[in-house]
Amino acid sequence: MTDRTPGIEVRWLRWEDASEAILELRRRVYVEEQGFEMDVVASPRDASALHLGALVDGTLVATITAYVYESGAPELAQFELPVIEGLTMQVGKRMELAAHRGNGITEVLLAGLLEGAAMLLACFIAFAIAG
Repeated sequence: MTDRTPGIEVRWLRWEDASEAILELRRRVYVEEQGFEMDVVASPRDASALHLGALVDGTLVATITAYVYESGAPELAQFELPVIEGLTMQVGKRMELAAHRGNGITEVLLAGLLEGAAMLLACFIAFAIAG
């Protein structure tokens, strides 16, 4: 953590275990605080996504989500990116409760997510080479 984020526990969240808490946090931030419609709260890809969360006293106060796509996945067409071989990661749904903003929590989550993604990529490459 950082000096601005004492008492924050950062951990990977399994959708099967944490989906209700993640969706409730998104609903509070997106719908109640920011006025978005409910359709932005959930993604059909949430169950297969990577979720990193920040907890205070066991309560989820911030999350970041990454959606991983195989090369040529139809969902990538909307981004109009050049087609590449390999995986593409879309980082999204980065949020924190208003009471915890300004303390660098989501920056810590983003750094952790990117570090985790780099480790996964290294494992993927090692597996492909050994394969």
